Amino acid sequence: MKSGKVISTDWSASMPKGWEDRTMATLVGPVSDDGFASNIVVTREKLEDATTVEEYAKVQADLMREEIDGVELMDERSIEINGLPAFQRLQRFAIDDQIVQQVQTFIMGDNVIYAITGSASVEDFNGSIPAFKKFVESFELSE
Repeated sequence: MKSGKVISTDWSASMPKGWEDRTMATLVGPVSDDGFASNIVVTREKLEDATTVEEYAKVQADLMREEIDGVELMDERSIEINGLPAFQRLQRFAIDDQIVQQVQTFIMGDNVIYAITGSASVEDFNGSIPAFKKFVESFELSE
């Protein structure tokens, strides 16, 4: 996180003193026949305490289960993305009448966790995997 500026792909601005950059980026794919647009959301959070990427992912899973009933954990594993420790989870849940499937990848930077969440309707999830995979595998941190 740059300390003096908030930077996006096409803009930048000065950071107010005492504020923290928790930029969230959202990429949206085409809307499917069922009305759901597959998407990728990237968030980041500065870590105050020493923690591992696995510990962070567990806390996030617990928070999600508190907010959404019936989250089905399908797979989770420790991995590495471009030399950085990472953790990946595959999950499914229902929102209203829609069944959503997600792949979440948590990547540990220098005291910062980046969470990349790829979401699609369960019917379109397999078709979205190439986009999700390409995005995660190409994820790199700036110097």
